[in-house]
Amino acid sequence: MVRKIRSGIGVVCGFLGHTSLANAADEPFGTPGQVVVSGGLAYGSEGVLRATAIVDNHRWISIMPGADVFVVRRLSMGGRVGYAKSLPSFRDEYVMREDGVTIGPSLGYALNLNDRVSLWPNLEAGFGLKWIDLKTDVPFPVTRGTTISFGGALPLVFWAAPRFLLGFGPSLTRTAMTANSVTVHTTRLAANAYVGGSF
Repeated sequence: MVRKIRSGIGVVCGFLGHTSLANAADEPFGTPGQVVVSGGLAYGSEGVLRATAIVDNHRWISIMPGADVFVVRRLSMGGRVGYAKSLPSFRDEYVMREDGVTIGPSLGYALNLNDRVSLWPNLEAGFGLKWIDLKTDVPFPVTRGTTISFGGALPLVFWAAPRFLLGFGPSLTRTAMTANSVTVHTTRLAANAYVGGSF
């Protein structure tokens, strides 16, 4: 009887030891060489910042797939491409629709709160084009301009399954658009959702 109990304890300890080794073999988020591929969806508000108020406000929705690699522990470098489209708004006095595309680098830093939750703040820059369709009573019905943007995001990442992540968080972006020799600065505040995986 004692021999059977000892044998059973040995099997259980062996199983737990194997499980512990298997978990330890999984790379923690932020391991050098780790690659993260993700897609993001953002909904936010963009307007011209004047003094302490935002005017000419537009609602936006955008998609932003990207990829990042951790070059050293916790520090990631990567890039994003994005497409943004304005939503109908009764506050638009002259603008009917706006569309924009952008591409640029990103820099992030991973902070693991526990085995399944991480903060991944990042800074991003973007270079792109924006098209603005104006109402018919405006002298120039369609305007195209170049954009340069800088911003940051603070996503909270949940590891729903091994190597599969979901993320949520705010972002703030400052953009300068130049068209017809005129530069306009806008500020965008957005709520972001992410889905992706690590390799």
